[in-house]
Amino acid sequence: MKTLPAIVNEKDNFIISPVTTELQRVRKDRGDASVWVLVNMTDTDPVGLHRLRELLANWPDEDRGSVFFNVRCVLPPEEEVEYGADGFPTVWPVMSRHSNLIEFAMQGIACQAGFADSTIDVNFDVPDPRDWKAIVADFQHNAEAEEGARADESPIADDLVKVYPVRTALSRFELCEADCAVVVVHHWGKGNVDKK
Repeated sequence: MKTLPAIVNEKDNFIISPVTTELQRVRKDRGDASVWVLVNMTDTDPVGLHRLRELLANWPDEDRGSVFFNVRCVLPPEEEVEYGADGFPTVWPVMSRHSNLIEFAMQGIACQAGFADSTIDVNFDVPDPRDWKAIVADFQHNAEAEEGARADESPIADDLVKVYPVRTALSRFELCEADCAVVVVHHWGKGNVDKK
Protein backbone atom coordinates (compact mmCIF):
# COMPACT_ATOMS: atom_id res chain seq x y z
CA MET A 1 0.00 0.00 0.00
CA LYS A 2 1.44 3.37 -1.10
CA THR A 3 1.30 6.14 1.49
CA LEU A 4 0.48 9.57 0.14
CA PRO A 5 2.79 12.44 1.06
CA ALA A 6 1.56 15.42 3.03
CA ILE A 7 -0.33 18.04 1.04
CA VAL A 8 1.11 21.44 1.87
CA ASN A 9 0.56 24.61 -0.16
CA GLU A 10 0.92 28.19 1.05
CA LYS A 11 -2.17 29.24 -0.93
CA ASP A 12 -4.44 26.73 0.82
CA ASN A 13 -5.89 27.28 4.28
CA PHE A 14 -5.16 23.69 5.29
CA ILE A 15 -2.45 21.04 5.55
CA ILE A 16 -3.26 17.34 5.03
CA SER A 17 -1.00 14.59 6.34
CA PRO A 18 -1.33 10.82 6.48
CA VAL A 19 -1.17 9.30 9.98
CA THR A 20 1.39 6.54 9.49
CA THR A 21 3.44 5.96 12.65
CA GLU A 22 2.76 4.67 16.15
CA LEU A 23 3.93 8.03 17.56
CA GLN A 24 1.31 9.84 15.47
CA ARG A 25 -1.37 7.41 16.66
CA VAL A 26 -0.49 7.56 20.36
CA ARG A 27 -2.65 10.65 20.98
CA LYS A 28 -5.88 9.47 22.58
CA ASP A 29 -8.01 12.31 21.19
CA ARG A 30 -7.18 11.29 17.63
CA GLY A 31 -8.67 7.80 17.85
CA ASP A 32 -7.90 5.63 14.83
CA ALA A 33 -7.61 8.47 12.31
CA SER A 34 -5.68 7.68 9.15
CA VAL A 35 -5.61 11.31 8.00
CA TRP A 36 -4.75 14.50 9.94
CA VAL A 37 -5.87 17.93 8.72
CA LEU A 38 -4.84 21.32 10.11
CA VAL A 39 -7.39 23.94 9.04
CA ASN A 40 -6.56 27.63 9.32
CA MET A 41 -9.89 29.36 10.05
CA THR A 42 -8.17 32.69 10.70
CA ASP A 43 -8.48 33.49 7.00
CA THR A 44 -11.44 31.39 5.91
CA ASP A 45 -11.84 30.91 2.20
CA PRO A 46 -14.91 28.87 1.15
CA VAL A 47 -13.15 27.91 -2.08
CA GLY A 48 -10.28 26.52 0.00
CA LEU A 49 -12.69 24.35 2.01
CA HIS A 50 -14.18 23.07 -1.26
CA ARG A 51 -10.64 22.13 -2.41
CA LEU A 52 -10.08 20.41 0.95
CA ARG A 53 -13.19 18.27 0.38
CA GLU A 54 -12.02 17.39 -3.15
CA LEU A 55 -8.55 16.36 -1.98
CA LEU A 56 -9.97 14.23 0.83
CA ALA A 57 -12.44 12.62 -1.63
CA ASN A 58 -9.43 11.52 -3.72
CA TRP A 59 -7.65 9.95 -0.73
CA PRO A 60 -7.06 6.19 -1.23
CA ASP A 61 -10.06 4.09 -0.14
CA GLU A 62 -7.96 1.84 2.12
CA ASP A 63 -6.83 4.94 4.10
CA ARG A 64 -10.27 6.55 4.33
CA GLY A 65 -11.50 5.25 7.71
CA SER A 66 -11.35 8.29 9.95
CA VAL A 67 -10.08 11.86 9.64
CA PHE A 68 -8.86 14.14 12.46
CA PHE A 69 -9.36 17.90 11.98
CA ASN A 70 -7.28 20.33 14.05
CA VAL A 71 -9.03 23.67 13.45
CA ARG A 72 -7.08 26.83 14.26
CA CYS A 73 -9.23 29.91 15.04
CA VAL A 74 -8.68 33.45 16.23
CA LEU A 75 -11.09 35.22 18.56
CA PRO A 76 -12.89 38.17 16.95
CA PRO A 77 -11.62 41.42 18.51
CA GLU A 78 -15.14 42.44 19.60
CA GLU A 79 -15.56 39.33 21.77
CA GLU A 80 -15.36 39.87 25.50
CA VAL A 81 -12.86 37.42 26.95
CA GLU A 82 -12.51 36.57 30.62
CA TYR A 83 -9.32 35.06 32.03
CA GLY A 84 -9.37 32.04 34.30
CA ALA A 85 -7.21 31.36 37.36
CA ASP A 86 -4.66 29.67 35.07
CA GLY A 87 -4.20 32.89 33.08
CA PHE A 88 -5.66 31.46 29.86
CA PRO A 89 -8.66 33.06 28.17
CA THR A 90 -12.06 31.60 28.97
CA VAL A 91 -13.97 31.78 25.71
CA TRP A 92 -17.05 29.65 26.40
CA PRO A 93 -19.53 32.19 24.95
CA VAL A 94 -17.50 32.33 21.74
CA MET A 95 -16.92 28.59 21.61
CA SER A 96 -20.57 27.75 22.12
CA ARG A 97 -21.59 29.96 19.20
CA HIS A 98 -18.77 29.29 16.75
CA SER A 99 -17.29 25.87 17.42
CA ASN A 100 -20.53 23.97 16.77
CA LEU A 101 -20.79 25.53 13.31
CA ILE A 102 -17.15 24.71 12.58
CA GLU A 103 -17.61 21.12 13.79
CA PHE A 104 -20.71 20.64 11.59
CA ALA A 105 -18.82 22.02 8.58
CA MET A 106 -15.85 19.67 9.12
CA GLN A 107 -18.15 16.67 9.70
CA GLY A 108 -19.92 17.52 6.43
CA ILE A 109 -16.63 17.73 4.54
CA ALA A 110 -15.52 14.35 5.94
CA CYS A 111 -18.85 12.70 5.14
CA GLN A 112 -18.97 14.11 1.59
CA ALA A 113 -15.39 12.93 1.03
CA GLY A 114 -16.37 9.37 1.99
CA PHE A 115 -14.78 9.08 5.43
CA ALA A 116 -16.63 6.82 7.86
CA ASP A 117 -15.80 8.94 10.91
CA SER A 118 -14.28 12.28 11.89
CA THR A 119 -12.95 13.95 15.02
CA ILE A 120 -12.75 17.72 15.24
CA ASP A 121 -10.60 19.69 17.69
CA VAL A 122 -11.38 23.44 17.54
CA ASN A 123 -8.73 25.69 19.13
CA PHE A 124 -9.44 29.34 19.84
CA ASP A 125 -6.36 30.08 21.92
CA VAL A 126 -3.61 28.96 19.58
CA PRO A 127 -0.34 28.36 21.46
CA ASP A 128 1.67 28.92 18.27
CA PRO A 129 1.33 32.60 17.31
CA ARG A 130 3.29 32.20 14.06
CA ASP A 131 1.48 33.33 10.98
CA TRP A 132 0.09 30.78 8.53
CA LYS A 133 2.87 31.26 5.94
CA ALA A 134 5.53 30.39 8.55
CA ILE A 135 3.61 27.29 9.67
CA VAL A 136 3.22 26.10 6.07
CA ALA A 137 6.90 26.77 5.29
CA ASP A 138 8.07 24.81 8.36
CA PHE A 139 5.73 21.90 7.62
CA GLN A 140 6.82 21.86 3.94
CA HIS A 141 10.50 21.88 4.93
CA ASN A 142 9.98 18.96 7.34
CA ALA A 143 7.86 17.06 4.79
CA GLU A 144 10.59 17.37 2.13
CA ALA A 145 13.27 16.18 4.59
CA GLU A 146 11.01 13.29 5.64
CA GLU A 147 10.43 12.24 2.02
CA GLY A 148 14.17 11.98 1.38
CA ALA A 149 14.85 9.97 4.53
CA ARG A 150 11.68 7.79 4.67
CA ALA A 151 11.33 8.69 8.32
CA ASP A 152 10.96 5.88 10.85
CA GLU A 153 9.56 6.66 14.31
CA SER A 154 9.80 3.20 15.87
CA PRO A 155 10.18 3.40 19.64
CA ILE A 156 12.77 2.00 22.00
CA ALA A 157 10.82 0.61 24.96
CA ASP A 158 10.99 -1.17 28.26
CA ASP A 159 8.38 -1.92 30.96
CA LEU A 160 8.17 1.73 32.01
CA VAL A 161 8.46 3.97 28.96
CA LYS A 162 8.54 4.20 25.20
CA VAL A 163 10.94 6.68 23.62
CA TYR A 164 10.12 7.72 20.05
CA PRO A 165 12.46 9.56 17.68
CA VAL A 166 10.61 12.51 16.11
CA ARG A 167 11.25 12.36 12.37
CA THR A 168 8.04 13.03 10.43
CA ALA A 169 6.64 16.43 9.48
CA LEU A 170 3.40 15.78 11.39
CA SER A 171 5.19 14.72 14.58
CA ARG A 172 7.64 17.64 14.37
CA PHE A 173 4.71 20.05 14.02
CA GLU A 174 2.72 18.59 16.90
CA LEU A 175 5.72 18.22 19.22
CA CYS A 176 7.20 21.67 18.52
CA GLU A 177 10.36 20.42 16.79
CA ALA A 178 11.32 18.08 19.66
CA ASP A 179 13.98 15.45 18.96
CA CYS A 180 12.17 12.70 20.85
CA ALA A 181 8.91 11.95 22.68
CA VAL A 182 8.66 9.92 25.88
CA VAL A 183 5.45 8.04 26.68
CA VAL A 184 5.07 6.49 30.15
CA VAL A 185 3.47 3.06 29.72
CA HIS A 186 3.78 1.77 33.28
CA HIS A 187 0.81 2.58 35.52
CA TRP A 188 2.02 3.47 38.99
CA GLY A 189 -0.02 2.34 41.97
CA LYS A 190 0.07 0.49 45.27
CA GLY A 191 0.41 -2.91 43.69
CA ASN A 192 3.37 -1.86 41.54
CA VAL A 193 5.90 -0.98 44.25
CA ASP A 194 9.00 -3.15 44.43
CA LYS A 195 9.70 -3.78 48.15
CA LYS A 196 13.34 -4.82 47.77
